[in-house]
Amino acid sequence: FPKKTCLAQYTQHELDLVAAQLNNRPRKTLKFKTPKEIIERGVALTD
Repeated sequence: FPKKTCLAQYTQHELDLVAAQLNNRPRKTLKFKTPKEIIERGVALTD
């Protein structure tokens, strides 16, 4: 979404889909791992 977009016009389902896309996108700063992979690994280490 562009900056300053009012998110109230979108359903929770639509916002969840966008969040999933962002969390599953590899990042150069994470050595091409996804944020989801990093979070899951961190949670696994604390169990």
